[in-house]
Amino acid sequence: DVSVLPKAADNFRVSLTGDQNSAVELATRLAAQLGSATEHGEHQVEPEVRDRLRKKVRSIARMARMFKTLREENEMVIKLKGVCPGHKLAPGLLLEGKGRLTSELELFGHAQAIDLVNEIRPHLEGKSSGGYPAAAAGPTDFREEFDEAKE
Repeated sequence: DVSVLPKAADNFRVSLTGDQNSAVELATRLAAQLGSATEHGEHQVEPEVRDRLRKKVRSIARMARMFKTLREENEMVIKLKGVCPGHKLAPGLLLEGKGRLTSELELFGHAQAIDLVNEIRPHLEGKSSGGYPAAAAGPTDFREEFDEAKE
């Protein structure tokens, strides 16, 4: 749930973009205007005005969902660019949609998990401490072994 903010910052959130904050501000002003009219006992709002305001609020909610979707897809593309060779996406990948982007990212995660075994530091025979493999013992200076191999 959304935390309760102080009155001064009630309609502004840092996590939203400027456009999203302006949409929230507009909705807040509309709600305040409707609330003040009913509190002062003014005449009832005409059905046409009520419908028009309801449509505005619905369109703002639709825009908020659209902004959320765009942000999520942009984050996914950025993640995928980070794992692709040369930081470039495969041709046509964006055209295939969100499902393909997700499957491509999962495929990379699966390949990374499988390759994790190959990324482990090799075990050196006779170089272990306390029953742990040499990789757990810390960094090793291989210069001595390299010098011996050269001779």
